[in-house]
Amino acid sequence: MESCGNILSVMKKLLLRVILSGVALYVAQRYLAGFQLAEGWQTLLIGAVVLALLHTFIRPVARVIFKPLIWITLGLFNIVINMGILWLADTLLIQLNIADKKTLFIASFLTALANIL
Repeated sequence: MESCGNILSVMKKLLLRVILSGVALYVAQRYLAGFQLAEGWQTLLIGAVVLALLHTFIRPVARVIFKPLIWITLGLFNIVINMGILWLADTLLIQLNIADKKTLFIASFLTALANIL
């Protein structure tokens, strides 16, 4: 019975992460000129799911691999990891286009804020 509760907890956390990633993508699309996401709620939902999955599975692995760099830079290397995850989402999604590094940097802050759980 306890494992069922754990599964529900994980599912709730993943659903919350999808919703917050969708909000972050919407805000980035709305306010950043170089951040383009194809119109429609379906595209936003697909982008949010992909971004949430990348943050759920890729980010912990990257943080373990780059732990010495995170320690040396006092946590600032997390920004690079978040930029890499957003760049990977840009590469995977045809509907997403990030114009330049400045936009990627700002958008990575938005998605990082959304995914602090």
